[in-house]
Amino acid sequence: MRFFRWMLMLSVGMALTVSGYAQENDESALLRMLARVPDSQGDYLTFFDTAAIDRAYPQTERIPDWAALEKLGRDPTTLPQEAWWMVFLNGSTPSIFVADDELSATVGFDVFAVERELAYGMPPSQVVMLEGEFDESVIQAAFTTLGFTQADDERGDLWCGEAGCDAGQMVDVLNRNLSNPFGGDLGRQQPLVIGDNLLVSSSDIGQIDAYLDMSADSADSLADDARYQAAVAAVEAQGVLIQALVLGGERLDYIGGLNMMEMFVLRSPPEVIEIYADSFLDESQTSADLPTYQLVIMADVTSDTEQIALVGLVYANRDDAETAAALLPQRLESTPSLVSRRSWGDMLSDRRVEAVESQVVANENGQFVALLRFATPIAVTPEAIIDSADVTTPDEGAFTEPGRVFRLLVNAVDRRNTLWLNTLPAADVQALLDSAGN
Repeated sequence: MRFFRWMLMLSVGMALTVSGYAQENDESALLRMLARVPDSQGDYLTFFDTAAIDRAYPQTERIPDWAALEKLGRDPTTLPQEAWWMVFLNGSTPSIFVADDELSATVGFDVFAVERELAYGMPPSQVVMLEGEFDESVIQAAFTTLGFTQADDERGDLWCGEAGCDAGQMVDVLNRNLSNPFGGDLGRQQPLVIGDNLLVSSSDIGQIDAYLDMSADSADSLADDARYQAAVAAVEAQGVLIQALVLGGERLDYIGGLNMMEMFVLRSPPEVIEIYADSFLDESQTSADLPTYQLVIMADVTSDTEQIALVGLVYANRDDAETAAALLPQRLESTPSLVSRRSWGDMLSDRRVEAVESQVVANENGQFVALLRFATPIAVTPEAIIDSADVTTPDEGAFTEPGRVFRLLVNAVDRRNTLWLNTLPAADVQALLDSAGN
């Protein structure tokens, strides 16, 4: 029996249709935050919705402060909070993992006040955007103590360090402050925009200027882009969205084009290249090349019965989306991981993904999403959530740790371990393999 099955919705009547930004904006936290991102900044974007954990896992209890965190494990009544903390830690976001119990005293807000985070761009020019219930006056006072002053900028409430707004990338290891999530780990004084329950920071003043210009002029944002509207609507239709990774622009070549394939040939041992060649170039596995996609979204969502990792490839026409939806489950079954040297099918089976389902989701703005679902049963009690972290073998009745399949996919992107997303024609792949002596 084949490990994978796929469901491709071919007819117009069967295709799922989702509404666009105008109708969904009030309901979508991700689209609301994308509305604050300039439309030129879509190469690499991460999103984590802390507040969504409460809806995704209603049996858990949000930790209110660091005092409550320190009590975990000492009292059986804290099990719901322990389960919430475990789900929270599986959200890989920049600011959370440099925060500590001195955060509030240092910058004027606590990590548990952050409800969601969006980051875009690549270091050292990455932008971090936080939403939450913040007291602006307290934050302003805290950064005044850190040596910041308010800039004379009518576009927004911009605060900069003593060396000026354009000195945010200066590293000062003697003044490292791990309680400052905005560059404090390197001793930086990054420019910071303090808005209405919104904080935006980057070491690159050019990025901050682009954000302020867009906000002041009501210029186009990523939320105005039909591709992003389609990608977000497709994954949010599956359940409660907890976290996401969105890739566009140059990153598409990085994960699925010539750049990725050249790196694979250069750095892989002959035996791994041979495994890939045997699977990818096998005509029974590759009846068609994967059409070039416009955008990729990876997401972690939950329904009442499942936790689901999703991969969506956005296309401008239905035929390409249908080809991708049919082909990708076949590729996943046999394509090897460059890290484990095992097939993706085996690795997903280890994580209790019994089947990869695929479908085409149509958007009213003329975009089509080839959507892959990697679903596992959802843990229904705090005890089951906590126990899932200790399970290393797919025993019957056990649950997969929340976010584990999503992390597998994101780690693959970061490690260029995405051969199954390769869009090069088979002839070009063969030429590269031949050049490597295979």
